[in-house]
Amino acid sequence: LPQDVVERISEGENTVRVLRQYRYLTQKELSERSGIRANHISAIERGLPYGLKTAKRLAGALDVPLGLLA
Repeated sequence: LPQDVVERISEGENTVRVLRQYRYLTQKELSERSGIRANHISAIERGLPYGLKTAKRLAGALDVPLGLLA
């Protein structure tokens, strides 16, 4: 990942939001790729905790290692 993305995550920005923006995806597009409802993605980006199953789906859709989200 580019340094600016890593820095944003390290500084406490929401990881899912930063990675979604890095991939130039809307919440709707990420929803379609991951099979997670758009309103759930919105809640995750606002800080709602999520489980391993959701993390796996998001990691696959965002093309990042699971460890980055779990």
